[in-house]
Amino acid sequence: MISLIGVEMRRGLARRSTRGLLAVALLGIAVIGVSIFVTSRATFDTAGGLAEAEADHNRVLADCVGSNGFGGEVRSPGPSLTEACEQAVPPPESFVRDNRFHLTDLWAVDEGDSILHVTAVFLVIGALMGGATFIGGEWRWGTITTLLTWEPRRVRVFLAKAAAALLVTFVLGIVLQALVGLSVLPAALWRGTTAGADAEWFRAASGAVLRASALGAGAAVLGYAVASIGRNTAAALGVAFAYVSVFEALVRALKPGWQRWLMGDNGAVFLTGRQLRTADFERTVLEAAVILAVYLAATLAAGAFVFARREVT
Repeated sequence: MISLIGVEMRRGLARRSTRGLLAVALLGIAVIGVSIFVTSRATFDTAGGLAEAEADHNRVLADCVGSNGFGGEVRSPGPSLTEACEQAVPPPESFVRDNRFHLTDLWAVDEGDSILHVTAVFLVIGALMGGATFIGGEWRWGTITTLLTWEPRRVRVFLAKAAAALLVTFVLGIVLQALVGLSVLPAALWRGTTAGADAEWFRAASGAVLRASALGAGAAVLGYAVASIGRNTAAALGVAFAYVSVFEALVRALKPGWQRWLMGDNGAVFLTGRQLRTADFERTVLEAAVILAVYLAATLAAGAFVFARREVT
């Protein structure tokens, strides 16, 4: 079994689709690093930053007064409209924007988006495509027949391919995200700051990388299983698009109570390691991982069942 997995890993890495996806990923990483380096400021202009903050503060204050307060009305008796807005609008210092690149922007430990949030989404999409082509190309070119002639135990072949897709995607996910970190390091060192990037932050960022890689590996196996059932890559991509864009959107709109069971929401909880601000349910990272694993196992079992009983010519 181990030798079969090794063979499938080498075959997967040798595919042109895999190399093409890797080339696109490397190009995207290079663009991220260069764009952040170019747009970052080498120093923090305190005077200019305060001037911009003062202008932003005055603009928000004027909007408050012009719209008759943030709530649309000012109760009386009480402070005047101007006084009420001055109390509601934060001081100018809170509007100061530090345009230097912070290495901690790579992964935000607290609430908020970060670079790895965005790259993880593309990693999952690319992994889904890679996993789908891993078996879809076999069906397209008819090499499944040749493979089963060499190894006729179909379930063994199916699981070996799934294991190869999972392992390759997991390792590549770690490598690619590490390259993302290296690509933004020059901007942090020479055009920004590494303040806050301590041991605790590094552990949090490393955990995020591992979770994103695991999520990508799961997406690859999911794409592989669906493409095996549909006998082509387009089937997996079509099902994934319909599920995310149509099914989950309808469930959130019509059955909000079911949102806790959706793959997208549980995947977001697992990736970020925190509760979703837009969701009305609570879910730990472990619980989200178990739910995703159950869905993945069910899809993989269905794919193995169909593969074992399908006529191959």
